[in-house]
Amino acid sequence: MRIGNVSGLKPVTPYEFWVRVEIEEESRLPRRMIQIDDMVKLSFNYERFKEIKAYGVVVEIETCWDREGMRGFEEALVTSNKSFALPIYLAKVIVTRLEPFISVPPPVGTPVYLVEENETDEVYGFGPLKEKKRALPVGILLNGGVAYLDLAYILGDNGAHINISGVSGVAAKTSYATFLLYSLLETGKKLSREDASLRSLANSRAIIFNVKGEGLLFLDEWNTEWKNNEKTERVKEWKSMFEKMGLEAKPFEKVSYYVPSMKGDEKKPDVYYRTYGVKIFGWDILDIIRLDLLELMFDPEELSKNVNIQLAVSALSDTLWNNYKSLLDEAEEELPRLRDEGRYDFDMESLRDDDKIRLYLMVSGREPSDLLREKGIPPTFEDLISLLRDEEFRARLSAEEELEDKTIKAMARRLRAARKLDIDRVWKRLDLSCFGVLNEYKPPEYRLNWDNSEDGCGMITVIDIAKLRYRAQTFVVGAVLKEVLHSKESALRPEPVFIFLDELNKYAPRMGGGPLGAIFRDIAERGRSFKIIMIGAEQTASEVDYRVITQASTVVVGHQKVAELKKDEYAHLIGAQREKASTLLQGELIVDQPFLRVPMTIRFPMTPWATREDSHQPRNSIPSLKEFFS
Repeated sequence: MRIGNVSGLKPVTPYEFWVRVEIEEESRLPRRMIQIDDMVKLSFNYERFKEIKAYGVVVEIETCWDREGMRGFEEALVTSNKSFALPIYLAKVIVTRLEPFISVPPPVGTPVYLVEENETDEVYGFGPLKEKKRALPVGILLNGGVAYLDLAYILGDNGAHINISGVSGVAAKTSYATFLLYSLLETGKKLSREDASLRSLANSRAIIFNVKGEGLLFLDEWNTEWKNNEKTERVKEWKSMFEKMGLEAKPFEKVSYYVPSMKGDEKKPDVYYRTYGVKIFGWDILDIIRLDLLELMFDPEELSKNVNIQLAVSALSDTLWNNYKSLLDEAEEELPRLRDEGRYDFDMESLRDDDKIRLYLMVSGREPSDLLREKGIPPTFEDLISLLRDEEFRARLSAEEELEDKTIKAMARRLRAARKLDIDRVWKRLDLSCFGVLNEYKPPEYRLNWDNSEDGCGMITVIDIAKLRYRAQTFVVGAVLKEVLHSKESALRPEPVFIFLDELNKYAPRMGGGPLGAIFRDIAERGRSFKIIMIGAEQTASEVDYRVITQASTVVVGHQKVAELKKDEYAHLIGAQREKASTLLQGELIVDQPFLRVPMTIRFPMTPWATREDSHQPRNSIPSLKEFFS
């Protein structure tokens, strides 16, 4: 459909031009009005070149009277039909593709046409992505065509990490993040049948932190918006959007849920709505030493500013690590003998170092807690504080690391305070029940089994931190990130691990951040080489650590405040897109990647899986009173 011609009223370059929209003389209105994000095409030639096809996207629209120097009284005469003047409608177009790529401007007056749905791939260059099996469906464009992103900029080949920003409740950050994860997993399964090299994407792992209520503890259940309104036009439209993208509309299938224990009862999960299919998570002293998690128990701001406390924490961590290594050496030396004695009967070499220690504690014939204390390893939180109260231990630590005794006492006080901030809910007593059978090994029940695809676990792992206090939240986030990084560094397996965290500005703030901020920077800068992909979301991108947010190759912007949109973090939005971002409706987003010359405004469907605790379809219907008493 023709909409107008290339205008000579504004400069025309090979990369941008203005379209003068055709109007009807009688009504003085456009024959076909266009809007921001409409896609257009045109073709032209010069004597030197063959026919050149150009595609572009409308980024600005303006209108005025087509009369130079018109004054107010003249406009009043025109609007009251006492004088005559034509309005002019101009639309700025950014060229997204030239075929062949020859840098020449289109001639003034060249007809311009609207791109139909079946030509969408030509505008953004989706065709080559599909041919290379790198096209990830991420939404629906304005003209009804499917929007794609390049997997190479997500999986670490050319870049990695995704960032989503927008105001709370409107931008649908969490819904879109889970939609992206679903598209990644389902597209991976589909593409792996066509290209074996993408099998690793089909076997991806995803870790989701639930930071609000219990909203993400029902991803494997139907959204009531779908189930209760199946015959409505709205649900039909959502289904149609899924079908266009080649995705099946259904909840996630393989999801495991981990929650903290209740305060004062480490065997009872702290849940209210999701009372089934959950496991309690935590870390024992061997995990804490192995992953160097001690520093995460302290206030990150104080560690950044108080050098003495920082040195004391580092010295304590080093001492515990040396004691850990000493116990590991003893375990590796003694375990072969204990196996010969019939204390256990399976391959020790298949175990991790910390599990070798667990096995040794179980079969040594001594009380495990006594053996740990003898080796200078505190089995419980109380033991750690008691260790710091011991004068002999403080004297030795002070002498070795040149620390003042008062600094060590101050560190003990901070640990006591951390205990009241829910750290004791994630520090678990050593569980040795995994060695109850001499010829079988099972990991501790509280271990996050995020990398196991058996029994429906491992594909998606949801970790609930919403009911923990902030200090414990930062500990859990840091511990999980370190665990994943440690696992990928040691195994070097090709399967990507996606990690979604909302409220990223809380955990990786622009200023400070302490040890947790350093972990985020490490993953942002090195994670893609290990296929660790961060999906971060926040209300304001300007408040997130600069080194973290600038590493995101895929940037998504939802409904945002005007003042925030003026920040440099949104400079990639072109023309009127900044203003448009402040008017986006729920379900509308602006998506950008390096291969796109113009960011795409897309719509995505309501997710068929629940993302709120009050919107899930219960697994079992509740019987009526008559049925109950019958």
